[in-house]
Amino acid sequence: MTNMLQNWLDNKKFALNDKPVIQNDGVTKLWQIVAVRNIPKYGIQAGDLGGFVESEKNLSHDGDCWIGPGAKVSGPAQVFGNILVCGTADIRQPFHTGINSVIIGSPVCNMSFETLQPSNSMMPPLYIRPARWSGAA
Repeated sequence: MTNMLQNWLDNKKFALNDKPVIQNDGVTKLWQIVAVRNIPKYGIQAGDLGGFVESEKNLSHDGDCWIGPGAKVSGPAQVFGNILVCGTADIRQPFHTGINSVIIGSPVCNMSFETLQPSNSMMPPLYIRPARWSGAA
């Protein structure tokens, strides 16, 4: 295996499981993500199941971003930086938030929020709590 390929594999954050589920539209296949390395910021351990994506393009392998169990990200939407998507969030369109944001689809999300405070900013992180997120509000 070449060094470049091994480096790419070593830096992957997640893999897609092999059992797709069908989105509510009856057409779009979503795949559950599985952590392949620890993400200490959110208490994620290698092997933990996450939420659902349409493709690997929906979740960056860089940063600490994560999609929690029950949350869905599909279409052109991309999760990056340190964004945490959890609860029943269903994101299908591009969205704009700070890179330290939490997007949840219900008032309960069993992941820690206090770690999201930006270290060099007086502004708090943005918390968005839509029942369904489908783009700009």
